[in-house]
Amino acid sequence: EKIKSLASIDVVWVEEITELTKDDWNQLRFTIRGKNANGRDRQLIGSFNPINPEHWVKAEFFDDQNNVLDPESTTILHTTYKDNRFLDDGFIRDLEKLKETDNDLFRIITLGLWTKISGLIFPNVTKIKEFPALPSHYYGLDFGFSESSPAALIKIGADIGKNLYCDEKLYMPNLSHRALYQWMPWYPRLSKSEFIIQLLCFCSE
Repeated sequence: EKIKSLASIDVVWVEEITELTKDDWNQLRFTIRGKNANGRDRQLIGSFNPINPEHWVKAEFFDDQNNVLDPESTTILHTTYKDNRFLDDGFIRDLEKLKETDNDLFRIITLGLWTKISGLIFPNVTKIKEFPALPSHYYGLDFGFSESSPAALIKIGADIGKNLYCDEKLYMPNLSHRALYQWMPWYPRLSKSEFIIQLLCFCSE
């Protein structure tokens, strides 16, 4: 929303465009339009390492599934580490060794290829702006009170099409029992002392 209030923008460069949703990208597209004061077309640039081949960026710009690309105004530039003359020999060796240790990462970082990472628990994930209204939802809590073991709290639910939705509500280290209580507004409104007693009993089981 803040982008909309900026004026006289000639060029927008989004680093790691794959972190944006398609809605985010469209907000930028329709904010940056027309020509600048010198008559030059304004530019919208996105750079990234390719990841899941089912990502909207691939569908929109590489596959043109919606037939919206204008070849005369769209340029796709594929580069690899071989195009970067500032890399030192040690870094290049590390990149090339990935072929032996992690082929998925080698394809993504070294070759710049769309790659579906193997072994993911949830291989097809799409980011959305808001948790939808569902028939029911639940909370999951993984207790953690130290720097090396953060507390994690998620909200989770599924729609009638069996699509799973997950919202990370908390991932934070060094939380006391009292601080954790403040992150759980859905929990029955007990006194803090009652909550801590319940929490300690739960953790000890």
